Amino acid sequence: MYDGIKEVHLEKLNVENVAKNVCLFNSFNEWQQTSLPRTRAPIFVPPKKKKTKVKWTFPKSVFTKWIPDDSEIITLCFEYDWECSKITKIVKDPEQLV
Repeated sequence: MYDGIKEVHLEKLNVENVAKNVCLFNSFNEWQQTSLPRTRAPIFVPPKKKKTKVKWTFPKSVFTKWIPDDSEIITLCFEYDWECSKITKIVKDPEQLV
């Protein structure tokens, strides 16, 4: 024998003394107890500082000084763009230009 090691004789193998002395394995060496795997300890995530959101409205935005275009300005812009385009060189028939 080695120093510090004691020889122990077991009466039964695969037996664990639980609260009711329940055998963990039956006579066919099948597992009788149900067990669950260990769950990890939850990781603490500190809550972020909550910002109060202000509801977006047009008067509070950067577009407060913006004025929508009216039909007169849109017509002038279209006429200018039409004159700058080369569509008259591509389409020769005046009926197709309308």
